[in-house]
Amino acid sequence: MGMHRVVTRLIIGGVLGAAFAPVGLGLLATSAAGAERGPRVVLDGTTATAERADDGGSTASVELINTGRARVDLDQDAVEAGACGVELGTTQLLGLRTTTVDLTLDEDCFDDASEVEVDLDGAGVLPPATISAPAEEESVWTPLAWAAAVGLVVAVGVWSFACETRATVDGAQAAPSDDMIDDRERRYVAVRDLVTSRLAGLRGQVPGWKDCPAPARFGWTAAVSGLEAGWSFKDSWVSNLTVASTGFIALATSVDAFTALLGEEPKAALRVMTVAGLVSAALIALANTLVKLLGTSTTKVSVAGLVASTCLVVFAATFQVVSVGLGAMSLVSGWADAAAFLLMLAVGTALVAYAHRTLREMLEKGPADNLPVVPADALDAWKAGTDWEKQLVGQRVRATFAEWLQDDPVAVDAYPLPDGWPTTSPGDHGFPSGQASLL
Repeated sequence: MGMHRVVTRLIIGGVLGAAFAPVGLGLLATSAAGAERGPRVVLDGTTATAERADDGGSTASVELINTGRARVDLDQDAVEAGACGVELGTTQLLGLRTTTVDLTLDEDCFDDASEVEVDLDGAGVLPPATISAPAEEESVWTPLAWAAAVGLVVAVGVWSFACETRATVDGAQAAPSDDMIDDRERRYVAVRDLVTSRLAGLRGQVPGWKDCPAPARFGWTAAVSGLEAGWSFKDSWVSNLTVASTGFIALATSVDAFTALLGEEPKAALRVMTVAGLVSAALIALANTLVKLLGTSTTKVSVAGLVASTCLVVFAATFQVVSVGLGAMSLVSGWADAAAFLLMLAVGTALVAYAHRTLREMLEKGPADNLPVVPADALDAWKAGTDWEKQLVGQRVRATFAEWLQDDPVAVDAYPLPDGWPTTSPGDHGFPSGQASLL
């Protein structure tokens, strides 16, 4: 009985095997043939977007999967992309691996088309990769607009404060207090008596003097007291103003800092910050020139020149700090965003406060004094021995104080001295002493 079952099963298995053997062999042959004929390289994704390169061309990357064990080499000469030239970054595709192939496209590839189809093998086995044109890189210019608006508001505020301060000082000059009048009278009489005494000793003829002049008005064209021709607007305080922002600007425009934080260099934002710096530098240079151009003389600093230049510098400094700060804030988020804002606010406040205080101190000095002053070298310059020396020294003293003299018995230009009159001791080579100091 058992033997009969075994024999029966063998007979049935043989019949079935004979029936399905051709089918199995066909499937195996088909599979082997398909494996032999089928593509061993697969394109992982058929679309990519190019990026603009520094040389004007563009670059893109595609992923190729080698499903076989053997290495596959792409043929650079077989790559087709119409009239567009394409270079492969690598042509070797290792077996059982995914390889990133960098494509370098010519500059004119996207002149007339927004997409380029690149056939990597030229044989039609791989589908073409569609490369889209690089997205136009947008420079974020919004920080410059906001910075200009903030800078304008600050500059207008400084101008308003300067106008108020000038008006206050001018009002005090127009209606001087009794103490101011008494002080000016004492100083005027002291100089008058000293000069009169010296002129009497030189020529024996005493000129008349005008009454003590009223305090000078502090109009926009008035010269600011203490700011002589040698005073430098730039060296006096503008350089100090920019020191406060130097560290902030250097930090906010650091390529390494942004690269470390973002993983890439923010080229567009850095271009905006660079433009802000150039505009600021140009405005500060203009302010350094403008300070001496406004007024009645380039040797004196007028109220208009001082105020206009200060407002221009404040605008430039604020413009740069705000534009750089906003640009930095647009690149970061979270605590870094808050830190950039607080730092920008602190630096901007310090700049405005320093400019405000400096301008106030200079304007409160008032106009240049219109009272006569005895020269510091009068002890030597007013010395005279012989009669002709006394005449020349007396003439020079009269010329120095001509603005306050009246009914002078000796004409001011009666004895004009040549330019560059030498300074010697009395009697040396026949020249008077110390005359150059009174020229």
